[in-house]
Amino acid sequence: MAQSMTPTKTCVLGDACIICGFSFVQHEKTTDGTDIIHKFYQNKLKLNSEKVNCIRKVTEKSDLDIEGSNAGVCRKCFRSVESIIKADEKNKAAKQRIIQSLDQILTETGGNEENSEALCQSNPACIITGAAKIVKLESVKVCKRGSGCPLQKKDYSDFFNFSWDHLHEYFRHHCPALLSIISATVCDLTPQVSSKSYQHIILTACIGLHGRSQEMSLVQFVVDFMLKHGGCTERI
Repeated sequence: MAQSMTPTKTCVLGDACIICGFSFVQHEKTTDGTDIIHKFYQNKLKLNSEKVNCIRKVTEKSDLDIEGSNAGVCRKCFRSVESIIKADEKNKAAKQRIIQSLDQILTETGGNEENSEALCQSNPACIITGAAKIVKLESVKVCKRGSGCPLQKKDYSDFFNFSWDHLHEYFRHHCPALLSIISATVCDLTPQVSSKSYQHIILTACIGLHGRSQEMSLVQFVVDFMLKHGGCTERI
């Protein structure tokens, strides 16, 4: 009497999706020892230069080397890649339209403080909506993985070289609208460097961005480190 075997399934690693690893060729060994080959090439998209460039753009891996490889990308993963690219282009176009609209309004009103104040009083909802969209686009950009934001960096050197001034300089260049709105909330005049108001502004921005992305947590790690090593108990 032939002994039955435990069914097994193996994948061909060299013929798989480069993003999720799904194997397009799978070998199944049945209980009677029969080898059945399952092919899923209907889900496979061949990698041409256009698709590779799209994947490099989303993953930010410019050194991605798949030349001569039998690997491909599954339809589901590439649809996700295309969706991300379209969303980025849409956000970029929306931000540009808002900026152009605001520039046009400021040009028509003379761009001076008096006319700007009149515009805010006559149509505040429009100003609020536009400002909110700009802040949202700024936040999405700096919170994106690999954006280079200091809040995403939590190595040894990042902890011990922490600086409010460095964070302020980054916010001033990459999310000026967010920084301006928070500054207007905290105080009327531009605060002095290292003042309590100055730190409140930057800390509020850090907390808000951490709420959008858990990776933006350098300040939270620094505070936790200082509390634990400064004698603070868990009860406190």
